[in-house]
Amino acid sequence: MAKEQVNKMKKIIKYLISLAKPILITSNLIVFTAFTVTGFIMYKIGSKQIGLVLFVAAFLYILFNKVESMDRRIKALEG
Repeated sequence: MAKEQVNKMKKIIKYLISLAKPILITSNLIVFTAFTVTGFIMYKIGSKQIGLVLFVAAFLYILFNKVESMDRRIKALEG
């Protein structure tokens, strides 16, 4: 009985995560695009250091987001 409930809860959680994925991907893409476009504009205007910092920030944002999501998945599998 308890095992069936756990399996049902796992299916529900997987379904909810599958619904939330497009929203998370879209928000990450918006942040990444904002950083890169702003960095490109700053670089072209003449603030090369600020532009490069924004480029690096955009890629670090995506990198840390991937690491954080992997960490959440590992914790979900463990517990």
